[in-house]
Amino acid sequence: MAEDSVIFAYLEAGKKSTAVALDPRLTTGKPDTVWLFNLARGEFVEYRRDIVETKMRDFRPEEQALYEELKDAFTKARRHFQPKTTPRIDVPERPAAPAAAAAEEAETAEALPAEDPEAAVTELDEELLDLDPDLQSVEDLDEELD
Repeated sequence: MAEDSVIFAYLEAGKKSTAVALDPRLTTGKPDTVWLFNLARGEFVEYRRDIVETKMRDFRPEEQALYEELKDAFTKARRHFQPKTTPRIDVPERPAAPAAAAAEEAETAEALPAEDPEAAVTELDEELLDLDPDLQSVEDLDEELD
């Protein structure tokens, strides 16, 4: 492990201030967050980058023992840490299986109000035959053509 790329710092956060380690090779999958090893908690925690980067500072000379403790704890924790990132991919929706599609179609048909079959036939006839309102049947059309 290349520890020289790891940033060891002290996070100034009031009562929750602690020593932290930032390994830039660990990604959260989101550009606005980072993984920090939090010494007080003894684990990696996801933090908002814009907040923690402004609150991190170098160790003071009197904090050298804390720095060494952080470095050892980070090295041990890093060996077992696997970042939990969620891959962001668009998965197309699967088409329904034929049996499921038929069942869904049957459910839809049941949910629709029943239509008057005679009204549907009359409407279709009028569309197909383009009947003149004065004419009563197809035979009347034939008579008019003679």
